Amino acid sequence: MEAEVEIKKEVEKTPTRGRSFILRYILSLIFGWTFIVALLSMIGIVIGSLFGDGGGGGYFLGESYVMLLTVLVVFGVLHLTLAWSVDKRMILDEKAEKYTKVFGTIYNIGLLGAAAGFLVAILYPLFGWMTGLVDVAGKETAQVVTMGIISILLLLDMARYQARLLPKIPKWAYPVTMGLASIITIVLFMIFPAGEIRGAVKDQKIIDDLISIENAIDDYVSDRGGLPSGLDALGLNNLNRDISKYEFKPGNGGKYGYYLKYRLCTDGFVTNGAGSYYRGGSFRDHTKGYNCFDLQAYGGYYNSGGGDYDYDYDYDYEPRYNM
Repeated sequence: MEAEVEIKKEVEKTPTRGRSFILRYILSLIFGWTFIVALLSMIGIVIGSLFGDGGGGGYFLGESYVMLLTVLVVFGVLHLTLAWSVDKRMILDEKAEKYTKVFGTIYNIGLLGAAAGFLVAILYPLFGWMTGLVDVAGKETAQVVTMGIISILLLLDMARYQARLLPKIPKWAYPVTMGLASIITIVLFMIFPAGEIRGAVKDQKIIDDLISIENAIDDYVSDRGGLPSGLDALGLNNLNRDISKYEFKPGNGGKYGYYLKYRLCTDGFVTNGAGSYYRGGSFRDHTKGYNCFDLQAYGGYYNSGGGDYDYDYDYDYEPRYNM
């Protein structure tokens, strides 16, 4: 009899949940899916950078990286907070019980499906490497396997928590595990790929200045028929750095109607963009430190007599070099 009274008291102490619970539960699932996609995306970028495949890319990825970081933090906090709130001991009414089972099952099917996809991604290069049927480098295989293992473990942990498997594991283990995984990923992200992006952003400011100087020299030659005596003659005052940071070295002279050669040099590049021409043309093709760029300005054309025009396309100049 006393045991029945104790059970009754425990039941009375356990709150009943309905619509409010359903809303928080569904939102925790939606936020959870967004959170895990952002987390795995960031982990993939970090692993790519650690394995040296240029995970950072260029300055133009900065905005995308900031958005990804924002999504991870915002939806991670929302998901883990709501997941904690719906994990309290409670009695669900019939409707809440039904919605919980349906949406929870759909959610876990998606998680397990994603985990299966990563398993295939792991086995494919391994089987290809072992059979020799696919030309996969060892570093590439290690990168895919590392990413796949981490992703599968995180996805399975989410599915376990959602399905309430292994009840002996404390309920705080899930938010702590996912929180630590997010923090570690963010720290590595800020050190490696984001560090490369910050360097690319600094270099892009130098490139923007060089483009402005080149355009100003083109205008100067077009108006006056010759190269300026120095960069101060261009009257530029809207550069990212002081004009004294840049060196101007005129090439051969020539008359109006010639392509006049000159060289722009500067120091301060912090990344190696050798071989890259995206945005900024040849200025993207630089190494760390001091670089010089061979350029030419077209002053127009002249009539040598009669009805024909003569052009001097003097392209015979040395390629860009580093000093």
